[in-house]
Amino acid sequence: MATFEAWSPEQASLRQLVARLVGEGSGLAADVGRLLGAETRVRVADLRAGGVLIAGAGGTLVVGLAVASGAAVAALALVLPLWAAALVVAAVELTLALLLARAGVARLRRAASAPERTLEVLEDGVRTLRAEAEARSIAPSRGADAPSHRLGQPPA
Repeated sequence: MATFEAWSPEQASLRQLVARLVGEGSGLAADVGRLLGAETRVRVADLRAGGVLIAGAGGTLVVGLAVASGAAVAALALVLPLWAAALVVAAVELTLALLLARAGVARLRRAASAPERTLEVLEDGVRTLRAEAEARSIAPSRGADAPSHRLGQPPA
C-alpha cells in the first residue's frame, strides 16, 4: 500500500518532486493492480460456481423433459395407437426445438453484426472535430494516422 509522508515543497528540488511523484504513481498503480486481481479472482470463482449450478439445472431439465414426454406419449396412447402418440409428441417437440433454434440463430446474427450506432457516433465526432478545426483555421491532418482513414474513409 502506498504511504504518504508530510513534506514541504520549499524543501524539495524539482528532481525530488518528480521522483516522488513517479514513486507514488507506481505505488498507486501497484495497489490498483492488486485490487483488480483480487476482484477478478472473486468474480471468476462466482462465475465458476454459477456455471456448475446452471449445468446441473440443465441436466435435471433434460431428465424432466424426458419424463414429461413419456407421460404425454402415455396419455395420447389412450386415444391413439402407441406409435402414433409417440410420433405426435416427437413432432411437437421437434417443432419447438426448430423455433427456438431459429430464434437463437437470429439473435446471434444480430449480436455478431457491426456496432453500427458506435460507428455513427465516431463518424459524427470526426466530422465535428473537422468542422471545429476548419472554423479555427487549423488544417486537419490527412495522413495515415488521420481518424477518417482509420474509420475506413479514404484520405482526402
